[in-house]
Amino acid sequence: MRYAYENIVFPMRFTFYLSLLPIMLVLYMIDTKIPLILFVTTSIAITFCGLLGQINYGRYIAPPYTFLFSAIWFWFYPITSWIALYKYLTGGVYFGGGKVKKAG
Repeated sequence: MRYAYENIVFPMRFTFYLSLLPIMLVLYMIDTKIPLILFVTTSIAITFCGLLGQINYGRYIAPPYTFLFSAIWFWFYPITSWIALYKYLTGGVYFGGGKVKKAG
């Protein structure tokens, strides 16, 4: 949740994450198979990027299967970004014993 809240200071990234769920909803209304294809394709692409990143940067610091979790990590952001937007509009998010009102 905290990382999604921090993404607010990166407008392009935050907008991208916010747009994924509405796009998938619209595609679902057009055809029920299209969002599934988009989900699987995006997950495969993210997992491949995670594999490349692990080969380049984390080969000896993480277990060899760590890249398999990258799609799970990615898909939490579209959901938590909507929660972060709600928290931002309602006064902030609790972190470290206090309420952080400004993202970043």
